[in-house]
Amino acid sequence: MISEELKKYDFWIARYPVDDNGTLIERYRPDIGVGWQYTSKGRIPGIEGYVDRDVFYKNYVAEEPSDKEKLSKEPKFVGKVTASALNVRTGAGTEYPNLREYPLLKRDNLIDVCDTREAIDGTKWYYVRIAGKYFGFVAARYIRCEMTPTSVGGEQQISISGGSQSPI
Repeated sequence: MISEELKKYDFWIARYPVDDNGTLIERYRPDIGVGWQYTSKGRIPGIEGYVDRDVFYKNYVAEEPSDKEKLSKEPKFVGKVTASALNVRTGAGTEYPNLREYPLLKRDNLIDVCDTREAIDGTKWYYVRIAGKYFGFVAARYIRCEMTPTSVGGEQQISISGGSQSPI
């Protein structure tokens, strides 16, 4: 029994017959909740063993990211690729596909590093601008800082590793 207090929340319910054979039986559909696990004995080609099968009835609209979560498109420094080849991805992590417009960087390519994100596995990724117009993510461990913009006496300056500063 679900209390009235709990009914105000979205929740998922597992409900299927004792002789569960992996098929959806409509008469077991719960009259509350936003999701229903209708079997624990489902089968999916290519997956060995049983799987849970579920139905969800509510569409969730993605929320706009807060200002804190929004990615900056302002370069923080110029980075140089240290790997022989480096994938440019649509998100922070290897689970994301490569960027269609610019999928791969080569050793010594220069990019604008605009922001930093942590992937699900805890690794650090940079949000980068390539060729002044393409934005994507690269693994931070393959990028070396080459130049950082600084402001000195009201003039924009560039600090070059191992070099001197000159106004832009």
